[in-house]
Amino acid sequence: MNALTLVTALTVGIIGGVDSTAATDDAAVCILADTLPICSGVLVGVRTVLTAGHCVNPLGSLATYAIGIGPDCSHPRVRIAIAQMQAHPQYTAMGKPFDLGLAQLSADAPSSVTPFEVARLTLDQSAVGQPIRHLGYGTSQEFPMSGWGTRRTVSHPVLRLDDDFLWSGDATHNTCTGDSGGPVLVGDQVIAVVSDGPDCHSASADQRLDVGLTWLEATRTSWEPAPTPSPAAKTGCTSAPELGPVALALVLLRRRGQSRR
Repeated sequence: MNALTLVTALTVGIIGGVDSTAATDDAAVCILADTLPICSGVLVGVRTVLTAGHCVNPLGSLATYAIGIGPDCSHPRVRIAIAQMQAHPQYTAMGKPFDLGLAQLSADAPSSVTPFEVARLTLDQSAVGQPIRHLGYGTSQEFPMSGWGTRRTVSHPVLRLDDDFLWSGDATHNTCTGDSGGPVLVGDQVIAVVSDGPDCHSASADQRLDVGLTWLEATRTSWEPAPTPSPAAKTGCTSAPELGPVALALVLLRRRGQSRR
């Protein structure tokens, strides 16, 4: 099996969506093996990218991986090498529970790119019927698979929810090959990542983040740069404000007058 066949088998593009060129979507990134787009992902910190577990080192640990930032993965505005990747400790296979992965970048993402926030909530059945938004770099049609590497977005409602996945999409609006690891958003919060689907015209599975949130937060915290400490608050007596020459002269005259009493 050649590399492209392997990647096609691993990844699941946006069907029925629109191109996503907005700078506010730049936290959604493509993951590359050398120059080959293999998956989608999302910045959740300046050094941390969230993706699917099956997008972790899919071509082996000796391949060179990087992220591309910008609407076009073939000509990214910014490319940053990936220092290391980790799958969730309980990950076993694509489409199976805990299909979550993280990539640590070798340098900070640009300050112009705002990472998406990770939702800190537990999903329940009230999510069914609610609108969600996908972002990814996958194909724009199932047959033939074309358009891979362009960032697109599509919105549709949650169809059902189980213990590990939320399901959404149909023949007209869906995720497809290349979208794996892309964010599933409610507003600007990530609630899941694209995991798997039987095809690109049936309901597709998105891995819920709430089932792996403890691992995600612990790993992200260990990878992110330490925050810059703010200047220590001054204690004790505060210094007097600086006085101009006239004000200082008035103070001195007043003190002399008081000393004569």
